[in-house]
Amino acid sequence: MSFKKYFTAACATLVFSAAAQAGFVYQARTTIEGDGIGGTQTTTIDAWVEGESARIELHEGDGMGFLEEDSYMLTHDAGETMIFVNTKEQTWSRFDMGATMNVAAAAMEGLGSLMKMEFTDFHMEKLGDEDGGEILGYDTRHMRFRSGYTMKMSVMGREMNQVVDMDQEIWATDAIDASAFSAWMRPDKRLKGMFEGLDKVLENNILRSRARRYARSSKPR
Repeated sequence: MSFKKYFTAACATLVFSAAAQAGFVYQARTTIEGDGIGGTQTTTIDAWVEGESARIELHEGDGMGFLEEDSYMLTHDAGETMIFVNTKEQTWSRFDMGATMNVAAAAMEGLGSLMKMEFTDFHMEKLGDEDGGEILGYDTRHMRFRSGYTMKMSVMGREMNQVVDMDQEIWATDAIDASAFSAWMRPDKRLKGMFEGLDKVLENNILRSRARRYARSSKPR
């Protein structure tokens, strides 16, 4: 089976807290569209970041899996250690995406030839790189990319191909020192080495789709 998936994401990010003069607030809303996933999946989070510390609130999402809505994650080491707090169950636990992915990879490896996954046909084209103007006092670059890959999966002899094409639009600045942004914005480091060819996908930043980053004033949390 072969189908094409189109990804769009709108990230309202870098919400600077003028009163605190140290923290940032951002909202990330990701929408994935494709016939192969049964329509549209949307995930929305709000996050507060200061240095290596962050609080990430999960407000809604069709594809959040075991992550309950209105739960949140905490980190004090830029995402290396994540604490998951389930407000509905009033429980907390360590959230280790790397360990979770390693278990999944080991389970797949144990299946041997019964299940295989491979990423091929990588391509990435830079469509534009220009001055993005000033956002809340920060000089930005406006960049546009077009990229894609093919994911091949074989389960008990049944093969499936997914052709992924994406457009990526980014307003970026290197003037902000807040490493905890990587806790949510750069989760790819936890996926490296999991599947054949996946590292190349991550290195080319083509897992993330279309991102718009804006800034606005906000009261401190």
